[in-house]
Amino acid sequence: MPDRMLIVGGTGLLGVDLTRFFSTSYKVCSVGHREMDITNADQVMRFFDNLGPQYVLHAAAVADVDKCEIYKDIAMSVNADGTNNIVRACRECGAFLVYYSTDYVFDGLKGAPYIESDRANPINFYGRTKLEGELRVLNNADSAAVLRVAWLYGSSEKSFIYRLIQDSLRQVADKKAGLRGEEIKIVADQISTPTWTWDVARQTEAVLRGRLSGLFHCTAEGQATRKETADYVLKKLGLDVDLALFRKDEFDWLAPRPGNTALENGRLKRYDINVMPDYRAGIDRYLEEWRNNH
Repeated sequence: MPDRMLIVGGTGLLGVDLTRFFSTSYKVCSVGHREMDITNADQVMRFFDNLGPQYVLHAAAVADVDKCEIYKDIAMSVNADGTNNIVRACRECGAFLVYYSTDYVFDGLKGAPYIESDRANPINFYGRTKLEGELRVLNNADSAAVLRVAWLYGSSEKSFIYRLIQDSLRQVADKKAGLRGEEIKIVADQISTPTWTWDVARQTEAVLRGRLSGLFHCTAEGQATRKETADYVLKKLGLDVDLALFRKDEFDWLAPRPGNTALENGRLKRYDINVMPDYRAGIDRYLEEWRNNH
């Protein structure tokens, strides 16, 4: 019988692909907020007692950076306290935990890719809550890995590349109809690494196979601005669209964003289990899948 796996946050941007990937080799139970409220410790414990998972992938979070800045109590309750409830339940049932964190735990001022030993210094509340979640896992879990990911894209409408494609197709259609078409707003001076959720799932499998604990950076290789990412995607799709470029401090964001949060997968490479491709190769494979489905 395959091992039992619980995916928390299974309806989110990352959780959807984690569920799709692991359902072929594990007995997967994938839940969203409606099935399990991670801020309710008793409910979490009852759910774990009934299921008895051997592996838990925790991808649930309040991930809207601006909402976190407004609703600080909710963000901390879910991203930190909720994570602590998952940690306690994993400890009780002996499950191995993977917690997904973010490049936004850094201030973006280093000027070079961050390694795992660099000091975290988040500049927005979202980053603070995710860092607090990391600490709850690393300090309290019996066996767990923290994977910091960045600029995720996948089949979800919430991802940058998905929205870019939809907005571009809409603009092209408008122009064909004789309309001007709405310019697509792009932040030109933010740097990180676009990372396909499917590749994160593949890397998670490698971590589980080795049952490796501790903190890992987990992004595609290389780095790019949002503008470079958009240019690459549009060239691959053969789309000629109008982009409106902004600096991050000109954009209509409430919470500040760090400038350069590229990550180096140092510990994955030391363990010789880094399977993350160059970010362009990841985008190529994603676009191939997108074409096949559209």
